[in-house]
Amino acid sequence: MVYPMPLINDLLDDLDKVLWYCSLDMASGFWVVSMTDRARAISAFITPFGLFEWNRMPFGLKNAPQIYPLLLDNALYGFLKITKRHDHQERMREIKDLSSLVDLPFPTSLRSMQSFLGSLNAYSRFIEDFAIYASILYELREIDFFEASGQAKARLESDDQNQRDKWTRTTKAFVVLKDKIVNAPILTHFDPDKRPVVILYASEWAISAALAQEHEGVYKPVTFTSRTLKPNGINYGIVDKEVLALPRVLDVCYTQLVTRSIKVLTRHSTYVIAKASASQTAQTIAETMKNVCSVDLVPVR
Repeated sequence: MVYPMPLINDLLDDLDKVLWYCSLDMASGFWVVSMTDRARAISAFITPFGLFEWNRMPFGLKNAPQIYPLLLDNALYGFLKITKRHDHQERMREIKDLSSLVDLPFPTSLRSMQSFLGSLNAYSRFIEDFAIYASILYELREIDFFEASGQAKARLESDDQNQRDKWTRTTKAFVVLKDKIVNAPILTHFDPDKRPVVILYASEWAISAALAQEHEGVYKPVTFTSRTLKPNGINYGIVDKEVLALPRVLDVCYTQLVTRSIKVLTRHSTYVIAKASASQTAQTIAETMKNVCSVDLVPVR
């Protein structure tokens, strides 16, 4: 494949034609490019554990530096080298057009649903309680889509109340996730001079936490994290579940939280109860958190 890489001198010559610039984050951009079947076979490599193939374009392939700018030029066609400020603002506004996501219909197959959920994983840190809603959709199987199809619609409406309730929950979860993406909050950068605040939440089947910091009396989110509970974790009490959310946020935000004093907002007196709890799991986690960071518990309603 031949696609000329831009020369730095050519780029500098183009700078005098525009007055306004915008930057787009392209960290690890090669991993956005899917590999074709032939490319996966050609770039496969052997390890002691077997043959491995790349699903995404890795760094180091000969044609990767040419393929990536080609895809960028195609994706940003019409948004480059805009010479007037008014045109620049209009073009940038078009990038934020989310109508295609808002109007996205409920997937009609398991593959489509998996594609939707996979695309959201990259934005999970922007979505509060992501796992709580996504777990409902992850439970769907191919047979569920068939039973809700036109062939089985009459039978579904006649005598399967449980199935109708299930699809009501899944449809609601799908709509909520779309809304959370469209109205995703603006995350703030972590400020080492401000005290971290961790907000915990636990449901029957998932736990979630938010790392935030107070700015002018308002808690602004830094990142969100969540996960579904394993089968044994589902049987825990609500206090033990919220205790599990503490090491979860510490694992995700370790470099920001280690050795620091943390303010924890929770619906239950998790840390206090956990120390006196008969649950060995709760006691172990509480002691681990105590050794890593200082926790100031604040129960909230």
